Amino acid sequence: MPRSEFAGPRLRGHHSPGPITGAKIAVRISTSLWMSEPHFDELMGLLDRFPGTVDELAFFSHITHAPLLLDEHERRMQILARIMPVVRARGKSAGINLLTTIGHHEEHLAGSLDMPWQRFIAPDGRVCRGCYCPLDDHVQKYIRDLYRTTAQADPDFIWIDDDVRLYGHMPILCGCFCDLCVADFSEQTGTIWTRVGLVEALNGPRNSQSLSLRREWLTHNRRLIDTVLRLAEESAHAIRAGLPLGFMTGERFYEGYAFDMWADTLRGARNAPVIWRPGGGFYDDSKMAAMVDKAHEIGRQVGALPDQVIDIQAEIENFPYQVLRKGPHVTALEAATDIAAGTTGAAFNILAQTMESLDEWIPLLEKIAATRPFYDRVAANCCRTACEGLWFAWNQDAFMTAGGDDGWLGSSNPAGPDAGRTDIFSLGIPPAYTATGACVTALAGDSPLMFDRSTLECILAGGVVLDGPALARLVEMGLGEYLGFEPGDRYDDDTIEVFADHALNGPFPGHRRDCRQSFKWRWDGSVRALQPIHDQAEIVATLADYQDGDRGVSLGVFENELGGRVAVMGYFPWNLVQSRPRSVQTGSVMRWLSRHTIPAMVDTYARAHIWCRRRADGTPVIFVLNASCDPIPSLDLLVRTDVGSLLSYDMTDREKPLVRSGEFEGYGRFSLPDLGPWSAAIITSISSD
Repeated sequence: MPRSEFAGPRLRGHHSPGPITGAKIAVRISTSLWMSEPHFDELMGLLDRFPGTVDELAFFSHITHAPLLLDEHERRMQILARIMPVVRARGKSAGINLLTTIGHHEEHLAGSLDMPWQRFIAPDGRVCRGCYCPLDDHVQKYIRDLYRTTAQADPDFIWIDDDVRLYGHMPILCGCFCDLCVADFSEQTGTIWTRVGLVEALNGPRNSQSLSLRREWLTHNRRLIDTVLRLAEESAHAIRAGLPLGFMTGERFYEGYAFDMWADTLRGARNAPVIWRPGGGFYDDSKMAAMVDKAHEIGRQVGALPDQVIDIQAEIENFPYQVLRKGPHVTALEAATDIAAGTTGAAFNILAQTMESLDEWIPLLEKIAATRPFYDRVAANCCRTACEGLWFAWNQDAFMTAGGDDGWLGSSNPAGPDAGRTDIFSLGIPPAYTATGACVTALAGDSPLMFDRSTLECILAGGVVLDGPALARLVEMGLGEYLGFEPGDRYDDDTIEVFADHALNGPFPGHRRDCRQSFKWRWDGSVRALQPIHDQAEIVATLADYQDGDRGVSLGVFENELGGRVAVMGYFPWNLVQSRPRSVQTGSVMRWLSRHTIPAMVDTYARAHIWCRRRADGTPVIFVLNASCDPIPSLDLLVRTDVGSLLSYDMTDREKPLVRSGEFEGYGRFSLPDLGPWSAAIITSISSD
């Protein structure tokens, strides 16, 4: 690809899908930086110092998180209508980020909308005073007026922010259980409910009846979100047909994760462009592993989007905007990693939120400018293709399996199917975010409950890895004949895994893996022994206690009559896996399960993450992240390709050739040199010259 194609903005204009030749880089602008003319002038002057870096500015409508009075909103839109042409004259698109539609939470209530309309209600009847229920007719009129007024400011786009959700409206978690929502659900299900009776039924023991009701509630939640988006779409497009509308999301399991439906609603009758901003919580660099977890969340969100949505900007947010909490290098690296996970750009919310000099933020912009060519290269090479590797199976009904001792609606973290299980990716096992990209499928915990039998049989006809709870669920569902093992005894203390003399363990037979179950305050230490039930079930590892007493099988593999390969792991399957023997074993198991179809894997004992794609012509695209504080002098990669050389580019966009140095199990071995601490590179076989 000619280097000239990487210069300048790429997705400008939000047109119909086409080739992605670079990243969209946007900056979100606080009210304090545009409502004051001197600060706006300072902002423009600052951005002028970095030509070709920023393509788009999104101006926040609010700085606080409860709904704004409509007359104040109209006043602000009149100001924005005057300043957005100034931005366009500088070659950037300009739009409006409507921070609050129904309300995030209780903040600045004294200066916010305060009407006797229906607020959000928790399962126990508590109220969020900073959030209104969209089933109230008065709230619906307010939403229509809000988006009509916003569109009249003539923006290039409107962002709908992530207050349009049903979970986490502090001080409540799950909503909305107001009388309007309960009545709507009663009509949907044909059963008359009260709030108390509905909550009791949803929180009931996990059985077919409660799971069915939870599915119905998720359907209700999808429609409730869709109501808000439909009001926004109809109102904005009545003023400007074809105006691009965007939606900011996080993981939306409680809301039913209906990204396809919501995108279709925002598109409207005239098929207007839809843009998306997936995000997650990574606000400071004190815990760097959270950056990788956020990338997985973003990858899953992108995987749920229709193919027509191509302008996808990762939310990079340094809230509450104190530079020392997340520095320039990590801010730049986060954006690159999120693009690798699936977005086509990044929206930086990193600048001052109060009226002060912008000098403090210059190093951040300098770093983004220096990394811009790398962003373009990653976006152009990844190009909305599917990540391939290990997929933690889920669907839109995933939240139905949530809940613990506090009941379904007491779940404090409606997280994804890989929550608490992502250490396995640090061994250089690439993730997949969709069934399309799944070379191996993981069924973990209660995840089998979200699928019907035919879907599970299709999964079990491929490569599948199970933990103990998933094994138990599948046996309960009558699928034990395809697994080779059934659940044995459960052990909560003093159990060690011992590697058997099996080819999948490589040079480590007899290795003793002790994850120290007694430290229950640090991690879930339950262990499930496995009982072989088929002559062809192979034992890869066993269990022993501290007196070398036999406690059964911990890891086994099996080929079933569906043609699938199954690995069952009963001993700390996903975490505390970073020992060298476990790293080697995991790679062997994944290659065996996938029948050696995973596009690439790390073959060096290092804490490294990779994201893998293949173009239609089979060209590998590999993004590599050193997720440690130590440099990796040479990182060996196993790549499923016939080519003799590859090209790598570091974060400065410097090109290095990688020459094939050997073969292993049908893979070519390539060594990536000099990968610095918490830094990244992209590898492809297409030269930029």
